[in-house]
Amino acid sequence: MNPAVAAPPLRVPFNPWPWSLLAFFALLLTTIASFVVFAVRQNQELVRPDYYEQELRHEAQMKRVQRTRALAGPVSVEAAEGVLSVTLPAAHAGRGFSGTVRLYRPSDARLDRELTLAPDGAGHQSIDVRPIRPGLWKAALQWTAGGVEYFHEESIVINGTPR
Repeated sequence: MNPAVAAPPLRVPFNPWPWSLLAFFALLLTTIASFVVFAVRQNQELVRPDYYEQELRHEAQMKRVQRTRALAGPVSVEAAEGVLSVTLPAAHAGRGFSGTVRLYRPSDARLDRELTLAPDGAGHQSIDVRPIRPGLWKAALQWTAGGVEYFHEESIVINGTPR
């Protein structure tokens, strides 16, 4: 054998596993990083800015709701054709009455509204809701009649109406 002639180098067959594992882990890390960026950018908005303080007053709120359910007269909130109709017991409308209607938009707290509750002698009030964005809303009625507090909440759908 001639020492000047070198033996051909050994050829190792291509193994895709190391490259596949590297590609898998690179894709996994990219996916995790993308999810973290997505999660951090999400708006974690509560229904109210003082949500936790409001939760501490839950017991008093439950008593208001129980008193409202025990009323003999109807309590309702309905939205139709750009008008929000509020009905309270007629007996509450006259005696030392004060109250508010809070319209909460579950999807966007910036659209929330608070209106004065001022029913007529029969306990009815109509509120123009045409300027309010159409969609799902929560209407919360809170009122005081004769020194006693009441609360009623309903989900309503306000439809867009032309002006």
